[in-house]
Amino acid sequence: MKNSSFTIKKLHVFSAVVLAFVTTGCATISQLAFQEPTIDLQEIRVTRVNLTGGAIAVVLDVYNPNTYAIETARLELGIDLDDIHFGDAVIEESTRLESDAHSTVEIPLSFNWLGVGAGARALLSEGTLPYDLTAQLSIDTPIGRRGVSVNRSGNVPVADMIR
Repeated sequence: MKNSSFTIKKLHVFSAVVLAFVTTGCATISQLAFQEPTIDLQEIRVTRVNLTGGAIAVVLDVYNPNTYAIETARLELGIDLDDIHFGDAVIEESTRLESDAHSTVEIPLSFNWLGVGAGARALLSEGTLPYDLTAQLSIDTPIGRRGVSVNRSGNVPVADMIR
């Protein structure tokens, strides 16, 4: 009789340990659940203008809603300003995005007058421009690499850095 009582006590202790482990494990897994970062176009800065074209800086606000830091492994970006395609950029260097935080990511983009035509004149005026932004991100997380697609439209302020 004593042995069965002792065995039942062991079983209760074992059950309590397993329950605690499963509960802790589920909480950890839910903390690792991946939420896609958000990307907003914060600003366009004209950084260079010459006879053949120029350069702009595309300034992004990237928010990581996760409870852990993530790193971009690759970023592909396409931008249209005032309904004219200004260009595409590919960034291969990694950027660390801290947990539950906003990060500013600046992407240089060159253009030529022939490619963007009269649309580039809009960059030289003050104010805002309508934009369409597409981005593909490859992100390294503690639970593996994830792909994220972003499409944004709106109006963006244009800052002229060369005056």
